[in-house]
Amino acid sequence: MHLKRLEIQGFKTFASRTILEFRAGITAVVGPNGSGKSNLADAVRWVLGEQSLTNLRCKRSEELLYAGGGRRAPAGFAEVSLTVDNSDRLLPVEFDEVTLTRRTTRAGESEYLLNRTRVRLRDLLEVTAPLGGSYTIINQGLVDAALTLRPEERRKLFEDAADLGGFELRKAEALRRLRETEGNLQRLGDLLAELEPRLRVLKRQAAQARQYHEYAAELALLQQQYYVELWGAALRMTAQTRADLQVAETHLTEARTGQAGVTAELQALRSSLRTRRDELGALHQQSSLLHRQAETVQRDLAVGNERVAALARRTEDLERQRHELALRQAQAEQQHAEAIAETRQTEAELAEREQALREVETELAGRADEVQALVRALREAEEAALRTTRAAAEAHARLEQINAQTQRLARETSELEASIAQAEAHVASSTEQVADARAQVSYAETARHEAATAEQALRHDIETLRQHYAQADEQRVTARRALADVEARFESLSRLARSYTGTFAGVRAAMQWAERTQRQGFALVQSLIRTPAELETALEVALGSRLQNIVVEQWSDAEAAIAELKQRDVGRATFMPLDTLRVNESDQRPLTFDDEAVLGVAADLVAYDAPYRPVVEQLLGRVLIVRDLSTARRELRRLRTGWNIVTLQGEQVNSGGSLTGGARTKESGALRRERELRELPAQVAAARQNVEAADTLRVQLDTQLKTLNGQLREVEGRTRESQRLLETARSGVAAAERRLAQAEQERTWAAQRRERLDSEHQSLDMQQHEVRLRLGEVENTAHATEVTLAELRTRQAHEASNDRLVQERLAGLRTEVATTRQRLRAAEQLRNNHAQSLALVQRQTSELDQAALSLRDERDALAAQHERHEALHTALLTEIDQLRQRIDPAEAALHNDEANVRQLEAHEEAATAHLLAMEAAQSKAALDAQRAADRQEALFERAAADGVNLEHVATSDAQAGPAIDATHLQASIEALKTKILRLGAVNQLALEEYETTAERQRFLATQLADLRAAGATLLELIGELDEAMNHRFTTTFHAIAAEFEQSFTRLFGGGSARLILTSTARQNGQASNGTEPETVDTRSLGVEIIARPPGKKQQNIALLSGGERSLTATALLFAILTVHPTPFCILDETDAALDEANVGRFREALQHLTNQTQFILITHNRGTIEAADTLYGVTMGDDGASKMMSLRIEQYIEG
Repeated sequence: MHLKRLEIQGFKTFASRTILEFRAGITAVVGPNGSGKSNLADAVRWVLGEQSLTNLRCKRSEELLYAGGGRRAPAGFAEVSLTVDNSDRLLPVEFDEVTLTRRTTRAGESEYLLNRTRVRLRDLLEVTAPLGGSYTIINQGLVDAALTLRPEERRKLFEDAADLGGFELRKAEALRRLRETEGNLQRLGDLLAELEPRLRVLKRQAAQARQYHEYAAELALLQQQYYVELWGAALRMTAQTRADLQVAETHLTEARTGQAGVTAELQALRSSLRTRRDELGALHQQSSLLHRQAETVQRDLAVGNERVAALARRTEDLERQRHELALRQAQAEQQHAEAIAETRQTEAELAEREQALREVETELAGRADEVQALVRALREAEEAALRTTRAAAEAHARLEQINAQTQRLARETSELEASIAQAEAHVASSTEQVADARAQVSYAETARHEAATAEQALRHDIETLRQHYAQADEQRVTARRALADVEARFESLSRLARSYTGTFAGVRAAMQWAERTQRQGFALVQSLIRTPAELETALEVALGSRLQNIVVEQWSDAEAAIAELKQRDVGRATFMPLDTLRVNESDQRPLTFDDEAVLGVAADLVAYDAPYRPVVEQLLGRVLIVRDLSTARRELRRLRTGWNIVTLQGEQVNSGGSLTGGARTKESGALRRERELRELPAQVAAARQNVEAADTLRVQLDTQLKTLNGQLREVEGRTRESQRLLETARSGVAAAERRLAQAEQERTWAAQRRERLDSEHQSLDMQQHEVRLRLGEVENTAHATEVTLAELRTRQAHEASNDRLVQERLAGLRTEVATTRQRLRAAEQLRNNHAQSLALVQRQTSELDQAALSLRDERDALAAQHERHEALHTALLTEIDQLRQRIDPAEAALHNDEANVRQLEAHEEAATAHLLAMEAAQSKAALDAQRAADRQEALFERAAADGVNLEHVATSDAQAGPAIDATHLQASIEALKTKILRLGAVNQLALEEYETTAERQRFLATQLADLRAAGATLLELIGELDEAMNHRFTTTFHAIAAEFEQSFTRLFGGGSARLILTSTARQNGQASNGTEPETVDTRSLGVEIIARPPGKKQQNIALLSGGERSLTATALLFAILTVHPTPFCILDETDAALDEANVGRFREALQHLTNQTQFILITHNRGTIEAADTLYGVTMGDDGASKMMSLRIEQYIEG
């Protein structure tokens, strides 16, 4: 895929419609500054969907339109169209050629088109996602930013290279959907919160309406039958109670036997069911493991298919490149043959000219011997004269030097004597300083050791104290928590007591009335009795509802409270006025209880205040507390009528012989709460004392810790001061030793210098005598040499006139030969260049062949691996099928067992219910038999009082049909009347409205569960996307890092560089070399660049020069393009900071990348322009509009 065409109209400086045609390879755009070259890059960026005006180099959207200039009016719209060759289907659309268009007007209207069809911005971004990321359009700012960005910001380049854009879009979409799901959850929660109070109200009203209908129908029936059946039921009861009791006992025995059998069978079946479930669970676990393995193999197969497809695409690319290389090879061979022919022709011309040159040189050589002899003689004479003159000058100069050196030696000798004396003084002074400094070091070391010892001891004490402080702090927290628990319990119980929670409505209303009217002496029985904890259950059973009896001081108080309850109609209450209560003193209790299982009379086992003795005696004076039922049965024989026996477990036996018991009694806890209310104030006080003690200890330890910390800081200060003094003393010793060594060295140098000065003075005297003798001899030789030189110069002038003509002819021939040789060298250079090009093409062809072989081997390996995965997948599926054949029968058997268990549980439940019914029936029959006569007599009296003729009713009963339980009927009628009165006003439409609202609530609850499941799925998807992005980023980073090292070396001609991953959460800039564990989230990692240009040490990029920084950034961008090439890349003056040598390497790197990326260069650099296949020039007229001109390099060269 590559760019084919760019059409611009009205965009920035391009007022007229401008069309740029692009070909594969490199296209260069040149022009003066301000002509609008960079606007081409902005146009491409804009049409690809860029929304940031900053990236488009403008502040307002109006600046995107041509603003006008000169006589040209401003443009009314801006439109850019980019045509892309999509034959390889890189873009996800079914078109071989795709044209992207973006248009905006001054009115602010904007539209996007895909092949002239309007689309959304989102659709355009999805289509252009494969075109690359932030490095598709690279300007000079991006080059700088690649280095100046923080490591975590620089990773954006690598994310684009890893193609994370699609993942980010999917993640953003998932997050958006997750936010919508959370919003919907919130709304559903609000709806449910609104419905629930209304639903509770409707439910209560519906229950009231339903009960009202039921009560009304039942009451009408009962009232119709009541007076007809009441007397007959009473008569039959007397005759039937005894028979009913025998039948009930028989049924009870049978029910117990049946229930025990069903329970045993159910236990056996449940044990078998647990075993079968364990076996089935193991099979399901094995099946899940096989399914996971099969899914893993399936994913491997999918990955293998994708790799095979990628290898196929790479093979096609290699074939295309091989074809292109074959064409280039043929062209190079033709050019090489032409260069060889031209070289041979030039060699023939050179041979002819060299032959003519040799003939002239032969002629000149004949005369050269005579001229050469004359020249040698003249040169020797001149040299001799020059030597004598030089020797004389040297002799005079040497004499002057010797005189100056003699004077210098005299001055230096005088100064050296003074230096020797000064050096001796320095040595003595430095020796004393060294001794003093060493003494100071010894003192400082002693002080530092003492301070360090004290500091270590203090630190040990502080650490011990800190441990104690931590323990005290834990104790304080524990004490505060205990205090809070006790206070919360006390407050809760006090609040319950104040609000009379759990009491009857009448009792609660009476107590609250007494509090409002400030009546004294009102108290509940439960608050007056102080009961041991082990007797609370027994006493609550014995007292029952009488715990809520209200004790008052006077009868009038009770009357007033009852009047208040009647007036308000809020219930009933039982009052016990202290002034009217009587205790029968003649009622004697058993004298002794020999059995230890008899705890005693309840009134004697509890504590109370003396004024309340009548209350306790009346309620508990005839209640005996025993440990168990067997003891109660023994004691029952000794007690008279009117006594009750209660066991510690809550079973109750009355003096008539009946007993009540069964499941553990669920007592109200009133006595326990009262006991806790009495005990909790002491517990609160004790807990507060513990907290205060813990706080005091913590404050003491904190004070001690602060004191020790202050001492530690003082000792640390002394330690630092002693260390500073020690370092200062050691520095002083070193400085004094250096000064002593320097002084001794100076003294040694001075002595050696004085010896050298004496030796030099003697040598100068001898040299002065020798130079004067040599000067006389030189002056005599110079006179004879000048005479000989004059004769030779006369002969040379005559011979030079004859040779001038021959030399002119020789020079012409040599010029022709040199020109011909230059042409020959150029032809040979051209031939060598063609040969190198041909060798390069052959080498590239060989590399492509090797790559094709490698691809074929990799494809074969993938095919073998794919076959193994297929076989493994088939085997896993077979195992899964076999396992399913074992699971299905096991599940069927399990379902059968579960059905049997449910059936047996139903049977057990029915048997248990039947047993309970039989027990209740037996107890009821016993009670009925005992009280039948009393009820019959009472019924007769009540009927007579109500004016009912029972004899007539009995006669009618015989004719009416089967008898009905009159006692139950009467109670039901009274209860129904009371219930109907308590229902109050009833909403008759509540039933229908409740059903509708409940159905809506169930629907919303279902939707809420679905949304929560969808939210969990989205969170799982986001996690998978994060994991995939981490993997792709890590893989791409390693590939780019390896390529960056090579790219850096190529562009710099040496040196080294590397990329490292840095964590923003790490301290001190610690970096990772890219080998982070798989669990590390790469989103928290940045990318740091470390570079070492040739001849320099490794350093951070911030310390590089401007050109080095630009070249480093270019190496990074080229590495990214190599690893993850984009279809095209626009470089906007990225080579501006490079010198000529670096531009050459930059150009070679560009040419290397043209096989996979189409480049558009905006540049001023001639060296970069040389690599272009197509050249566009941009100029700007007086109207501020940019104009284009183009040049195709190949056509220009051919022309």
